Amino acid sequence: MINSPSVNQQIVKAKAIQELARREALRRGLIPDMDALGNPFEDAQAMPLWAWAAKHFFIPEEPGKLILYPYQIKGLEFAMSTDSAGLFNFSTILSCL
Repeated sequence: MINSPSVNQQIVKAKAIQELARREALRRGLIPDMDALGNPFEDAQAMPLWAWAAKHFFIPEEPGKLILYPYQIKGLEFAMSTDSAGLFNFSTILSCL
């Protein structure tokens, strides 16, 4: 072999580059600061599913938070509705996009 770095050195270098890219994306506001968001499951029971999703989900290719349209919110509310005993009304949910 002619002076080629070992696999471990390549992995370390790739991880360092990935971390630099993550920090730059954070600085530019392209991705949310997950540490600042805290534990996403702490408030899962305290808010509707659509509000929780809008707060904690993001699409890497799109800046900012997830935006749900009114028809999407209605669909999520209906799909996740419960009966008087607190059980879900549906056991299977299909999504057609």
